[in-house]
Amino acid sequence: MENVFVLAEHKSQSFDPITYELIAAARSVGNKVSLLILGESNNIPNIGEISRFVNHIYIAEHDLLSEWATDAWTSVSHQVCSTNIPELLLIGKTNLGRDIGPRLAYKLNGRFIQDCYGMQVDDYTFKALRPIYGGNITAEVEFEFDGCTNIAAIRAGSYEKKIEELDTEATIENIEVNLQDNDIRVRHIEFVEEPSTGVKLEDASVVVVGGRGLGGPEPFEMLEEIAELLGGAVGASRAACDAGWIDHNKQIGLTGKTVSPNLYITVGVSGASQHMAGCSSAKNIVAINQDKGANIFKEASIGVVGDWKIIIPSLIEELKKRNI
Repeated sequence: MENVFVLAEHKSQSFDPITYELIAAARSVGNKVSLLILGESNNIPNIGEISRFVNHIYIAEHDLLSEWATDAWTSVSHQVCSTNIPELLLIGKTNLGRDIGPRLAYKLNGRFIQDCYGMQVDDYTFKALRPIYGGNITAEVEFEFDGCTNIAAIRAGSYEKKIEELDTEATIENIEVNLQDNDIRVRHIEFVEEPSTGVKLEDASVVVVGGRGLGGPEPFEMLEEIAELLGGAVGASRAACDAGWIDHNKQIGLTGKTVSPNLYITVGVSGASQHMAGCSSAKNIVAINQDKGANIFKEASIGVVGDWKIIIPSLIEELKKRNI
């Protein structure tokens, strides 16, 4: 494939990790990779850190290209893709990507594949894997390139963030943006960032997850302690979030976040397919559950059948000894 575009995501003047994954994905299927960076002039990150990973960088600056300005981002992305006609545009399976992807594919008269990974190109056919039926089945989807720009939304954790540098830096091109205030139909009023400490859930190499089996919010304090001792982050199943025991921002699964840690410890999580869809890329899963018939044990590298009220305090004690 000759021409693959990547839509960069950034926040607080730094590129989100998903951007590096998208570049890695693009380089696995494309000969030339171009990065499209949209934003206000005062919030676009320094491109020095990323310019050796791609062949070309397009920068579009405009006051209306603020975070979550879906109409503006769709309009400008459409302008760029209509002019350059890349065979494939990769976006992240993120809140922004889910907003822009379908709209942009419609405008470009192209195809849109949601939540995919494992991409490959065979002659003029693009193939990718994606979970369907709540994560119970993995489907292979494909399309043939026919002169349109097609879009694929890549799930986080599908590709490594570490990328080998190219021999030369990217060619930089600033784009003149044709955008009017009346182009914006849905306006972003306020962005409230939840204060957080420690490791971000999506970036953590160790994730400790609590489920319905914990019975309430208090046990999550012990999971926080384990995560702190291991340098990780705490997540939760949908049941625990719906019960109000922990914020929905911590939810992992098909309708939550997707993580790919080296170690994934679950406590009181049954392992429903919807939950496993969010952690299928985890390298090692350790499951703690009283129900020996729980589905989580089918996916776990190590399974512990027993009462978490006995197991977790012992685990914390042992971790403290080893961290001294």
